[in-house]
Amino acid sequence: VLVVVILVAVFVLGRGLFAAATPTLPPPTATTLAPTPTIILTPTPTGQLLFDDFSDPFAGFGIKADEDGGVAYEAETLLFTSQRNGVFWFSLSERLNEADVSLQVDVTLVEGQGSVEMGVICRWQDVDNFVALTVNPTGGAMIWQRVNGEITTLAEGDAAIQLQATCQGQALSLTADGVDLLAATTESLTPGDAALLTRQRAEGEWSITFDNLYVRQP
Repeated sequence: VLVVVILVAVFVLGRGLFAAATPTLPPPTATTLAPTPTIILTPTPTGQLLFDDFSDPFAGFGIKADEDGGVAYEAETLLFTSQRNGVFWFSLSERLNEADVSLQVDVTLVEGQGSVEMGVICRWQDVDNFVALTVNPTGGAMIWQRVNGEITTLAEGDAAIQLQATCQGQALSLTADGVDLLAATTESLTPGDAALLTRQRAEGEWSITFDNLYVRQP
């Protein structure tokens, strides 16, 4: 039941005091309010865990900025900028704790070329423990994991640009524009958050946007 509460603010303007008769006020007129329209909520598709088109900067994904770059909402996308070799940028959904997920996201390289990775993360525990599935602007793709701070490459190959990554049991896979790129296996099965990632691997400056992120059950 939607309850509409109308608050009427009364302002008293001071104009001095007058000794005058108070006029007789006409009886109040009844006001008929138009019926409130029913709000229809669109159900979440079966198996969908999360969708974000980054139009709402308060929806949940983390933002930050410093001298090395940052993450910010811009023009209804999530914009990553990176300006120092070796720097990782992460932005967590803060809404999931799943081991098995299928992630799809549109990635656009706005500025820069060459050695930067951009992609998705599953099974995020902390900065030292997660699984990453990434591509780079030169056409490379990689599946790797970080366990207790140590990075291990699980598979490498060629890439395109619209990403779909699946983490299901021990099986990991990366697809771009509907083309299967890589598959790998992992012993890291701990449930965790989903996140977006860039990883700078050379000197230079990059700007990368992510949009239309879907996270589903595989």
